[in-house]
Amino acid sequence: MCEITKTTEYCINIKNTFSFTNEDEEKMQIQMARLSVLYQDILIELDGALEAAELKELRHSDESNRRFYFVRRGLGTTWEIKQAVDVLQMNKAFQGLKTTMRKENRDMWDDAVKFFQEHQGDLKRWRNDQGGHFTDVAAKFAIDNMPPELKGEIVVFKQGEGAGAMMPFSYQLVAVALSMYRSPDEDFQQHFDRMFGLMRDSHMHAVRIGHVIVGEHLLRG
Repeated sequence: MCEITKTTEYCINIKNTFSFTNEDEEKMQIQMARLSVLYQDILIELDGALEAAELKELRHSDESNRRFYFVRRGLGTTWEIKQAVDVLQMNKAFQGLKTTMRKENRDMWDDAVKFFQEHQGDLKRWRNDQGGHFTDVAAKFAIDNMPPELKGEIVVFKQGEGAGAMMPFSYQLVAVALSMYRSPDEDFQQHFDRMFGLMRDSHMHAVRIGHVIVGEHLLRG
Protein backbone atom coordinates (compact mmCIF):
# COMPACT_ATOMS: atom_id res chain seq x y z
CA MET A 1 0.00 0.00 0.00
CA CYS A 2 1.21 3.50 -0.71
CA GLU A 3 1.99 5.88 2.14
CA ILE A 4 -1.08 7.81 3.27
CA THR A 5 -0.35 11.48 3.91
CA LYS A 6 -3.95 12.67 4.37
CA THR A 7 -7.39 11.26 5.12
CA THR A 8 -9.66 10.70 2.11
CA GLU A 9 -13.26 9.54 2.30
CA TYR A 10 -14.67 7.53 -0.60
CA CYS A 11 -18.38 7.05 -1.20
CA ILE A 12 -19.21 3.61 -2.60
CA ASN A 13 -22.46 2.02 -3.71
CA ILE A 14 -22.53 -0.97 -1.37
CA LYS A 15 -24.91 -3.05 -3.49
CA ASN A 16 -22.78 -2.55 -6.61
CA THR A 17 -19.54 -3.18 -4.74
CA PHE A 18 -20.69 -6.67 -3.81
CA SER A 19 -22.44 -7.49 -7.08
CA PHE A 20 -21.76 -10.76 -8.91
CA THR A 21 -22.56 -12.48 -12.20
CA ASN A 22 -21.97 -16.13 -11.35
CA GLU A 23 -21.79 -18.53 -8.42
CA ASP A 24 -18.04 -18.24 -7.92
CA GLU A 25 -18.26 -14.44 -7.78
CA GLU A 26 -21.16 -14.67 -5.35
CA LYS A 27 -19.13 -16.90 -3.01
CA MET A 28 -16.18 -14.52 -3.28
CA GLN A 29 -18.35 -11.50 -2.48
CA ILE A 30 -19.79 -13.24 0.57
CA GLN A 31 -16.27 -13.58 1.98
CA MET A 32 -15.41 -10.01 0.98
CA ALA A 33 -18.45 -8.74 2.90
CA ARG A 34 -17.50 -10.93 5.84
CA LEU A 35 -13.92 -9.62 5.82
CA SER A 36 -15.18 -6.03 5.67
CA VAL A 37 -17.08 -6.51 8.93
CA LEU A 38 -14.29 -8.48 10.60
CA TYR A 39 -11.69 -5.90 9.61
CA GLN A 40 -13.67 -3.12 11.27
CA ASP A 41 -14.18 -5.36 14.32
CA ILE A 42 -10.48 -6.00 14.75
CA LEU A 43 -9.65 -2.29 14.48
CA ILE A 44 -12.00 -1.67 17.42
CA GLU A 45 -10.51 -4.58 19.35
CA LEU A 46 -6.96 -3.37 18.78
CA ASP A 47 -7.97 0.12 19.89
CA GLY A 48 -9.43 -1.42 23.03
CA ALA A 49 -6.35 -3.53 23.73
CA LEU A 50 -3.82 -0.78 23.07
CA GLU A 51 -5.76 2.20 24.40
CA ALA A 52 -7.55 0.57 27.33
CA ALA A 53 -6.76 3.47 29.65
CA GLU A 54 -8.84 5.78 27.43
CA LEU A 55 -12.02 3.71 27.72
CA LYS A 56 -13.37 5.48 30.76
CA GLU A 57 -16.97 4.83 29.79
CA LEU A 58 -16.54 1.06 30.33
CA ARG A 59 -16.93 1.47 34.05
CA HIS A 60 -17.52 -2.19 34.92
CA SER A 61 -13.86 -3.07 34.45
CA ASP A 62 -10.40 -1.74 35.10
CA GLU A 63 -7.68 -1.12 32.52
CA SER A 64 -6.16 -4.61 32.75
CA ASN A 65 -9.54 -6.30 32.40
CA ARG A 66 -10.43 -4.19 29.38
CA ARG A 67 -7.12 -4.97 27.73
CA PHE A 68 -7.52 -8.71 28.33
CA TYR A 69 -11.07 -8.62 26.99
CA PHE A 70 -10.18 -6.92 23.73
CA VAL A 71 -7.13 -9.16 23.21
CA ARG A 72 -9.38 -12.20 23.64
CA ARG A 73 -12.00 -10.83 21.26
CA GLY A 74 -9.24 -10.06 18.77
CA LEU A 75 -8.21 -13.72 18.85
CA GLY A 76 -11.71 -14.77 17.85
CA THR A 77 -11.90 -12.21 15.06
CA THR A 78 -8.44 -13.12 13.75
CA TRP A 79 -9.50 -16.77 13.51
CA GLU A 80 -12.63 -15.80 11.56
CA ILE A 81 -10.49 -13.71 9.19
CA LYS A 82 -8.22 -16.71 8.70
CA GLN A 83 -11.26 -18.87 7.85
CA ALA A 84 -12.54 -16.34 5.29
CA VAL A 85 -9.08 -16.14 3.71
CA ASP A 86 -8.97 -19.94 3.43
CA VAL A 87 -12.28 -19.92 1.55
CA LEU A 88 -11.07 -17.20 -0.82
CA GLN A 89 -7.87 -19.07 -1.56
CA MET A 90 -9.96 -21.90 -3.04
CA ASN A 91 -12.30 -19.62 -4.98
CA LYS A 92 -11.81 -19.32 -8.75
CA ALA A 93 -13.12 -15.75 -8.95
CA PHE A 94 -10.70 -14.66 -6.24
CA GLN A 95 -7.84 -16.52 -7.91
CA GLY A 96 -8.54 -14.45 -11.01
CA LEU A 97 -8.68 -11.25 -8.98
CA LYS A 98 -5.41 -12.10 -7.33
CA THR A 99 -3.59 -12.19 -10.67
CA THR A 100 -4.48 -8.51 -11.15
CA MET A 101 -3.20 -7.38 -7.75
CA ARG A 102 -0.20 -5.12 -7.43
CA LYS A 103 2.83 -7.15 -6.42
CA GLU A 104 3.25 -5.57 -2.99
CA ASN A 105 -0.35 -6.32 -2.09
CA ARG A 106 -0.22 -9.85 -3.48
CA ASP A 107 2.93 -10.47 -1.43
CA MET A 108 1.22 -9.02 1.65
CA TRP A 109 -1.71 -11.39 1.14
CA ASP A 110 0.55 -14.41 0.61
CA ASP A 111 2.59 -13.58 3.73
CA ALA A 112 -0.62 -13.50 5.77
CA VAL A 113 -1.81 -16.82 4.31
CA LYS A 114 1.56 -18.43 5.10
CA PHE A 115 1.53 -17.05 8.65
CA PHE A 116 -1.99 -18.29 9.38
CA GLN A 117 -1.17 -21.75 8.00
CA GLU A 118 2.03 -22.05 10.03
CA HIS A 119 0.36 -21.02 13.30
CA GLN A 120 -3.18 -22.31 12.86
CA GLY A 121 -2.77 -24.90 15.63
CA ASP A 122 -1.95 -22.32 18.31
CA LEU A 123 -4.46 -19.81 16.98
CA LYS A 124 -7.29 -22.34 16.92
CA ARG A 125 -6.59 -23.59 20.47
CA TRP A 126 -6.37 -20.08 21.89
CA ARG A 127 -9.46 -18.97 20.01
CA ASN A 128 -11.46 -21.99 21.19
CA ASP A 129 -10.55 -21.63 24.86
CA GLN A 130 -9.95 -17.88 25.22
CA GLY A 131 -11.11 -15.95 22.18
CA GLY A 132 -14.21 -14.30 23.51
CA HIS A 133 -15.31 -17.51 25.23
CA PHE A 134 -14.12 -19.17 28.42
CA THR A 135 -14.64 -22.91 28.11
CA ASP A 136 -15.04 -25.60 30.75
CA VAL A 137 -11.54 -26.79 29.87
CA ALA A 138 -10.06 -23.34 30.44
CA ALA A 139 -11.96 -22.87 33.69
CA LYS A 140 -10.86 -26.27 35.06
CA PHE A 141 -7.24 -25.58 34.13
CA ALA A 142 -7.36 -22.18 35.86
CA ILE A 143 -8.83 -23.65 39.07
CA ASP A 144 -6.39 -26.58 39.12
CA ASN A 145 -3.36 -24.37 38.49
CA MET A 146 -4.25 -21.23 40.45
CA PRO A 147 -1.29 -20.17 42.65
CA PRO A 148 -2.48 -20.60 46.26
CA GLU A 149 -1.19 -17.17 47.29
CA LEU A 150 -2.92 -15.21 44.49
CA LYS A 151 -5.52 -12.70 45.68
CA GLY A 152 -8.31 -11.00 43.73
CA GLU A 153 -11.07 -8.44 44.17
CA ILE A 154 -14.86 -8.38 44.19
CA VAL A 155 -16.31 -4.87 44.09
CA VAL A 156 -19.84 -4.07 45.28
CA PHE A 157 -21.16 -0.58 44.55
CA LYS A 158 -24.33 1.45 44.90
CA GLN A 159 -26.42 1.57 41.73
CA GLY A 160 -29.65 3.58 41.79
CA GLU A 161 -31.81 2.23 44.60
CA GLY A 162 -29.92 -1.05 44.69
CA ALA A 163 -26.40 -2.35 44.18
CA GLY A 164 -24.16 -3.72 41.46
CA ALA A 165 -21.08 -5.87 41.50
CA MET A 166 -17.83 -6.31 39.58
CA MET A 167 -15.45 -9.27 39.62
CA PRO A 168 -12.00 -8.00 38.64
CA PHE A 169 -10.49 -11.25 39.98
CA SER A 170 -12.00 -13.08 36.99
CA TYR A 171 -9.22 -11.99 34.68
CA GLN A 172 -6.71 -13.70 36.96
CA LEU A 173 -8.54 -16.87 35.96
CA VAL A 174 -7.97 -15.85 32.34
CA ALA A 175 -4.28 -15.11 32.96
CA VAL A 176 -3.71 -18.55 34.50
CA ALA A 177 -5.66 -20.29 31.73
CA LEU A 178 -3.48 -18.60 29.12
CA SER A 179 -0.60 -20.81 30.28
CA MET A 180 -2.54 -23.96 29.38
CA TYR A 181 -0.49 -24.74 26.29
CA ARG A 182 2.92 -23.85 27.68
CA SER A 183 5.51 -26.28 26.33
CA PRO A 184 7.77 -28.14 28.82
CA ASP A 185 10.88 -26.27 27.64
CA GLU A 186 9.32 -22.83 28.26
CA ASP A 187 9.13 -20.98 31.55
CA PHE A 188 6.05 -18.84 32.14
CA GLN A 189 7.66 -15.62 30.94
CA GLN A 190 8.93 -17.25 27.73
CA HIS A 191 5.47 -18.70 27.10
CA PHE A 192 3.70 -15.38 27.57
CA ASP A 193 6.28 -13.56 25.45
CA ARG A 194 5.81 -16.09 22.63
CA MET A 195 2.04 -16.09 22.95
CA PHE A 196 1.63 -12.32 22.95
CA GLY A 197 4.16 -12.00 20.14
CA LEU A 198 2.11 -14.45 18.09
CA MET A 199 -1.09 -12.58 18.92
CA ARG A 200 0.51 -9.28 17.88
CA ASP A 201 1.71 -10.74 14.57
CA SER A 202 -1.62 -12.42 13.86
CA HIS A 203 -3.46 -9.13 14.40
CA MET A 204 -0.99 -7.38 12.12
CA HIS A 205 -1.59 -9.87 9.30
CA ALA A 206 -5.36 -9.68 9.85
CA VAL A 207 -5.26 -5.90 9.44
CA ARG A 208 -3.12 -6.22 6.31
CA ILE A 209 -5.71 -8.56 4.79
CA GLY A 210 -8.20 -5.71 5.21
CA HIS A 211 -5.82 -3.28 3.54
CA VAL A 212 -5.49 -5.59 0.54
CA ILE A 213 -9.21 -6.03 -0.04
CA VAL A 214 -9.73 -2.25 0.22
CA GLY A 215 -6.97 -1.45 -2.23
CA GLU A 216 -7.49 -4.33 -4.65
CA HIS A 217 -11.23 -4.92 -4.60
CA LEU A 218 -13.52 -2.52 -2.75
CA LEU A 219 -12.05 0.63 -4.31
CA ARG A 220 -11.36 -0.95 -7.69
CA GLY A 221 -14.72 -2.57 -8.23
